[in-house]
Amino acid sequence: MPRLLLLLVFTLGPADAFEASKFRTCSQSHFCSDFSPTAAPLPPSLSLSSMTRTATGVRAVAGYRGEGGSAVVSFELLVEPLRTAAAAEAPAWRVRLLGGANSFLAASHLSLAALNPDTSADVALSFEMEAVPGPEGAGAPAAHVLRARSGRWVSELELLSAPLQAQLRVYEAGFARPAAPVAVLNGRGMLRFAAGVGLYGSLPFLLAHGGGAGGGGAGGSAGVLWLSAADTYVDLWRGGGGGVVSHWLSEGGGMDVVLLGGPGDEDVVRQLGALTGTPPLPPLWSLGYHQSHWNVKSQPQLEGIDANADRLGWPLDGLWLDIEHAQAKRYFTWDGAAFPDPRGMAAAIEPKGRRLVAIADPHLRAAPEYDIYAAAANASLLVRPPPSRGGGDAGRSGGGDGEGGGEGGLVGGAAFEGECWPGVSSWVDFLQPRAQQWWAQLYSGAGEGRPRRWPSWLHAWNDMNEPSVFSGAELTLPRDALHVVQGAPAPSPSSVEVEHRLVHNLYGALQAAATFAGLSARAGLPSGGERPFLLSRSFFVGSQRHGAVWTGDNTASWDQLRLSVQMVLALGVSGLPFTGADVGGFFGTPPPELLLRWHRYQSASHLPFFRSHAHVDSPRREPWLLPQPHAAHALEALRERQRLLPFWYTLCWDAASGALPSAEGLPLVRPLWLGSGGGGSPPASPAGAGKPVPRSALLLADTAFTVGADLLVFPVATKGASNVEVPLPVHGCGGAPCEWFSVSSGARLRGGFWHSEPVGLGSMPRYQRGGSILPRRERVRRSALLAVWDPISLHAALDAAGHAAGRLYLDDGVTARLPAALHEHQQSGGLLEAARAGAATAPESELEGAPPQHAARSAGAGVGALLLFNVTCEEKRSAQSTDGGGGGHVVRCILSSRPTRPLALGESVGPLPASVYVERVLLRGLSPLVVDQSTRLADWLPSSLAPGSGKRPTASVGGAAPRPLGGKVEATPHGLLLERLHLPCDEAWDIEVPGAVLDG
Repeated sequence: MPRLLLLLVFTLGPADAFEASKFRTCSQSHFCSDFSPTAAPLPPSLSLSSMTRTATGVRAVAGYRGEGGSAVVSFELLVEPLRTAAAAEAPAWRVRLLGGANSFLAASHLSLAALNPDTSADVALSFEMEAVPGPEGAGAPAAHVLRARSGRWVSELELLSAPLQAQLRVYEAGFARPAAPVAVLNGRGMLRFAAGVGLYGSLPFLLAHGGGAGGGGAGGSAGVLWLSAADTYVDLWRGGGGGVVSHWLSEGGGMDVVLLGGPGDEDVVRQLGALTGTPPLPPLWSLGYHQSHWNVKSQPQLEGIDANADRLGWPLDGLWLDIEHAQAKRYFTWDGAAFPDPRGMAAAIEPKGRRLVAIADPHLRAAPEYDIYAAAANASLLVRPPPSRGGGDAGRSGGGDGEGGGEGGLVGGAAFEGECWPGVSSWVDFLQPRAQQWWAQLYSGAGEGRPRRWPSWLHAWNDMNEPSVFSGAELTLPRDALHVVQGAPAPSPSSVEVEHRLVHNLYGALQAAATFAGLSARAGLPSGGERPFLLSRSFFVGSQRHGAVWTGDNTASWDQLRLSVQMVLALGVSGLPFTGADVGGFFGTPPPELLLRWHRYQSASHLPFFRSHAHVDSPRREPWLLPQPHAAHALEALRERQRLLPFWYTLCWDAASGALPSAEGLPLVRPLWLGSGGGGSPPASPAGAGKPVPRSALLLADTAFTVGADLLVFPVATKGASNVEVPLPVHGCGGAPCEWFSVSSGARLRGGFWHSEPVGLGSMPRYQRGGSILPRRERVRRSALLAVWDPISLHAALDAAGHAAGRLYLDDGVTARLPAALHEHQQSGGLLEAARAGAATAPESELEGAPPQHAARSAGAGVGALLLFNVTCEEKRSAQSTDGGGGGHVVRCILSSRPTRPLALGESVGPLPASVYVERVLLRGLSPLVVDQSTRLADWLPSSLAPGSGKRPTASVGGAAPRPLGGKVEATPHGLLLERLHLPCDEAWDIEVPGAVLDG
């Protein structure tokens, strides 16, 4: 039986400080304790009949019966195979149990992508129904089992005798049927992480890892997506056959589960992405460094942070405003005394390439004079208390069971009220389509007589949207608060209302969706102004389509430093790629070493979203306030982040566009086991290599990760560490054993072995995968947008065969274009020619302000290009000691670049601004061919690459005849370095290195 590792993804953290009595355990929750598999069995009542084969799957009728055998309610059971481009080998299955009381499907609001039934004849389906006997003398089965088979995969769903309970098993035909603690999937507005309690969002996704080659192996991998937004408990336990059983229990609603067939880990994750949607292409500046602090309470404070970054030479891309910017914490307003000129404040930072982000929570101060609240209340767009509660004090949030009502607002008791930051507040009912549209119009200004309340120069942050209610018994909305999902609120005959218990985990995701819709309309997507940016604390399945997510209110501790990586990796595997954690911890005061490790030598500068944020009572956290040498190391961390932004931006393009099918649905940062396969033995241990790395070590290395597939990062997350042991994966490199190059030393290392590396305050282990090419920009400016058309450097790491490949996506970093529409984009030749004529070479200084060609870059906003790079080396002869090569092979190498139009590979691309070109190439794994050992490398010339041949490295641009390569060639410990090049990014070119040594 293949060994199964189950990854259940939701946001948990270690215990810090919280009121445990505020949160129910399973035994304290009536629905969980009544229906838990450990509880006494209920009288059997489930009956399935009328199963028929349909054109798309299987349909059956299920009925719940009372004690006398009378039918209580009927359900429809639908089973459909789903196929997407990412699910070619094994289709996904969707199982839905519809109908009956409280059967509202929150998933219907998700607009899941590509959920189209597969009707092709090549999908072999078979279904079985098995009755599981109940207690002796019961007279009816206790449960029924539905088995769906496709190829070698069997998906087995056991429906128990209580609503919304299911035990799910996915296993390979021919193996024994596969058989933890309870996990709670219900986001709450907690102030700190707490062990065993779901926090800000819910991703009810489970990945069963089979542990074989290619991420699948003999047993393969499979996934489960449980589409319930209700309070959900999940039990995991090991069955008698050596496998693991998962038991899912939701408080209410309809059952909607998708089974993902794999067969490999990456296949499952790609299938999940294909079904739930792709993220938007973020603006470039959002991938840079963000400075935020709750205690920024005035315009001079914010302007001071901006000025200090300039004065001290620190890159900075985003400045953030928390709740203190709003008048009396009434969102969509400004505190005029503290922020007298917000438009001028934003206008001052915009030429520097920086952007401003401000907060808007879903609660509105319940004050008639607050026009936003008055508009929502008068239009009945607020969450309502239960009718039995009515208005008055009895309707306010509270009560031992969390099921209180709310005091009446403008409409005589129609709005729930509770306590949050502004005081007594009401919550927008985002389950209402009308409320979603109204909220979006606050950002877009669309609609007759509706002025935009959110300025066009301001980006968005949605917080407290679990939703958080300070006065609630569970720190959130009461479970019986009412949402309108269809029609007008009661007593309208068209009204369809559901209780909050059924949709809780969807609430914050719907706020984010409405916010993003408004921002997108404001920008004029798919073509128009600047691309929007949104950060949300709460999330659900599909939230990746609306922007970034962060892990919430963490604490300054080494444990939570490590936890932040684990959480970001789990979120990424579950479909949320653009995530991060508050650098340094939201609560507490981190010592300099902890803050430094968090800034760089842990993960923050190598995670997708990179923001420093802290509590109002925490001391100032700007990184330049660190003592030396910590500040110098932190500065280098921010500079290296900006250098790598071309690589990050290309990964985001691949995730958003679908232009690279192998990357569809895959996260930006990945655990070492994802795609690294398994099975087999590592190659024979080379001299100096450490111990072999077993597959289990990659599964347990939960703080190490790769950025994309090509840059392995091993954060130093232990106080006072001086040495670390790094497991280097061997699989996942196209069938050949992986090789890795140390970024710090340049050494070539064999995958499949542990590597020991010393670390200090100024070092962190990073490794580039052999066979990859990473694009970079070596010139560091005060922000990413000021470097958007600067020259490019390429770091190519050659594999054992002398090959490497990479990609680079280029555009102006902000223009609003949906990736799906880019192939229709028509370039403006006049503007591009003007940009080419007016651009100048960027200054050589390490950190510069707005360069002279900034206006020309804006003129070239219509440009978009995807560059494909490739290195191919062919062997000429073995390198002998007389050649000075010291081993290896003498090779002839060609580095090529092919620019294409995005999403239309093979088409030519229009001219880019002249300031963007490839200026530097590092070829890791390649050494010069030296005849005379006395030759000084400092004097080494290109002509010495091919002794006696008279040939020099050549470059052919745009199909022209090859010419001698200009610039400088240098041998370094990291490989062969070609500098001072001027190779255009908008034309095809080839560089030939006629003779060099490929290190063996």
